[in-house]
Amino acid sequence: MDYPSFTNSGFGEETIIFSKGEYVLLNMVDKSSRSLGKMAEDARQKLKEIKKEHLAYQIPG
Repeated sequence: MDYPSFTNSGFGEETIIFSKGEYVLLNMVDKSSRSLGKMAEDARQKLKEIKKEHLAYQIPG
């Protein structure tokens, strides 16, 4: 998987990127990733479900 367009990388271990038309949660330490969905609202909901809503500020809009 390629990661061409970063939204806001911040300085933590995890960041949210927009790649191939969907939001992806990327762990910068072990390079694992988790799809969050194609729409910003879906991505925010998924973050809430996995208890990572503190990262929602990285999703534009």
